[in-house]
Amino acid sequence: MLDRLLEYVLPLPEERLSRISLQDMALCWAWHDSYAEDPLQQQLWAAIPAIVSTWSSCAGKPTIVTEGRRHQWILRELIDTLQSNGVMALAWDETYFLCRVHDLTNNVKDAGLFERVRSILGNHRISLDSRVRGLLLRPGLPILSDRLHVVTSEDLMRARPREIKLFAGIAKPGRGPVFTHKSGHLKILDSVPENCTVVVENGSCSVEGFVMGKLAATQHCEVQENISGVVVVRQGDIRARNIIVRAYVVSKWGNVFCMNAESPDLVFAGNEIRVETSALMGRYVADKIRVKGDIHGGLFEAASLLTAARFRRSEVRDLSIVLRRELSCTDYGEEPGPDASKYLGRAARLRRQLGNERTAIDYANQEAEHAASCALVYLNSVENMHPIAERLHKAEHRLALVNRIVSAMQTLAVMAEDRLNQVVRHSGSIPDIPDITTAEEPFSQLDAIHAELAGIKDEGQLDRDVNDEFVELSALKERLLNATADQRRIAALLMQIREKIAKWRRERDELTQTIGYYEKELQNASNGENSGRATRSNVHLLRRLLATVRERGMGSDEAIAKKLQSVPMRMALRTVNNSLSRASTHETNVAALQRDLADVAQLLRKDFQIIISEGIDRSQGAPRVSGCFDARVRIYADPFLLNEPQPPAGSCVLTPESGESPRTYCRQDGFIVEMK
Repeated sequence: MLDRLLEYVLPLPEERLSRISLQDMALCWAWHDSYAEDPLQQQLWAAIPAIVSTWSSCAGKPTIVTEGRRHQWILRELIDTLQSNGVMALAWDETYFLCRVHDLTNNVKDAGLFERVRSILGNHRISLDSRVRGLLLRPGLPILSDRLHVVTSEDLMRARPREIKLFAGIAKPGRGPVFTHKSGHLKILDSVPENCTVVVENGSCSVEGFVMGKLAATQHCEVQENISGVVVVRQGDIRARNIIVRAYVVSKWGNVFCMNAESPDLVFAGNEIRVETSALMGRYVADKIRVKGDIHGGLFEAASLLTAARFRRSEVRDLSIVLRRELSCTDYGEEPGPDASKYLGRAARLRRQLGNERTAIDYANQEAEHAASCALVYLNSVENMHPIAERLHKAEHRLALVNRIVSAMQTLAVMAEDRLNQVVRHSGSIPDIPDITTAEEPFSQLDAIHAELAGIKDEGQLDRDVNDEFVELSALKERLLNATADQRRIAALLMQIREKIAKWRRERDELTQTIGYYEKELQNASNGENSGRATRSNVHLLRRLLATVRERGMGSDEAIAKKLQSVPMRMALRTVNNSLSRASTHETNVAALQRDLADVAQLLRKDFQIIISEGIDRSQGAPRVSGCFDARVRIYADPFLLNEPQPPAGSCVLTPESGESPRTYCRQDGFIVEMK
């Protein structure tokens, strides 16, 4: 339906004609020329050459300041194809279209307007012309017509009326014209009326005006003006000028970009929301949210990062922030159903297991490095440092135990958070169908950590308080899985677990300082033979040193031989070997879990049209919020706390007035803490 584009362009005055894109004008010109052998069509569209000439003299840079400006899907894709695969990958109408694009870039009055496109196509112009001459003329540009469908609001209004209850998986009931485009991109030359619904399957959509109705697309959506209706995309990004009152905007696994946001019902992005100026009231949920200007009230929920120039709050514009552990499809209103819930639960469990395994790898490698460092400085010490080495090994062994306890508690805390979210989501009852977690998960993960603790016993005794803590954790686990546990009880258990995590974290920090002190003592007593330690791992250097000693023979250095047979040295070597063995086992587990997660993600995408993350971005660190703050901005550690009149201590922070000094708060083990 490229003829709809020509019908739209023909009556435009020069002022509006100047705003027509390079792609659209080239399509009009190429479409007209494709009927060179059809006198009737030539007569019907005889005004096109004059319109092209007028456009060339008046075309200018876009005057509308908007994020929704990427409307030239066909031009972008064909240039990519040309650069990647050459002209032989192009059909006649695609090749001729690019020739006309290049002609327009040469004819425009402002030579710098399309400089990049002119340069790219200029490098291929000879081969493009040769390709056009070698192919048969295709009237009506059938290939391009399949790739791009052009309509107006009148076409949308003429679509068959239908009643809908679910819109892109979200409960948005209504009745009105429903326009469905099955394949390729859709270009709407004006606006989406309030009572209209547009569905673009297997393509992107661009709107030259406003979206007041409903619009869903598989890929990207570009809106030149404002969104006040519903826009949902599955895989791509949403870009618009402004997102305003009553808007419901969801990019399930992409980004949302706009100039300004004002009181939307919801803006959700699986990856990032970016607002170029300011955000006023409304609800915003994303992994990352960046507002270049100020935030004035509203509810902001971020799983990785939230930044703004200033967070402003007043009596009429309350501002709440939630630093989330993770996001889910229920955040934007999609209820997945029994089968999808089962697979979502499995995917969430696999992601958590991946996180646990990667943490275990870090712990094992750190323990191996610490033990190797201890062994190296002990071997190189010029005096008897046997007592210091033993105390260092004991502290490192205790740190390994504490790390496992913290890991076990974090596993249980995650389970409690998910259990609590289930209760809140289902109005106080836990569904029979597995949703985000399963009863077997905490057993398997805690049992795996307990088995690893048993292995660490070989490197030193298992402290009684650690064993007692594991017994208590098992009791907490049973209480958490109790079918009669309500929101109040689960919340109390969660806070109890978090307090324990905080206590053990404090001991971990103290142990880290103690280990650093002992390592410094050993280092000071070393004879300075540390070449290469700045660039090589301690494990590698220790192995090289031991290999050298074996080559020379144990009797070549009596002092080294004696130290190698000492208790501290034997314990350090045992720790290194055991830690590296554990790391190797965990790496094997990670590979298997990644394969399982990829399979589940593919199944969800294929059978339920649900996009999930297949990994964990560990570079982001703890969820955090940064900027200047007004007084009494609330920062929560969990969504369920929004309805709590008195949240538990540490789970909610009321910010003090920060003046012009930016501050950063982060979520750490379920508590909100200020980062110094």
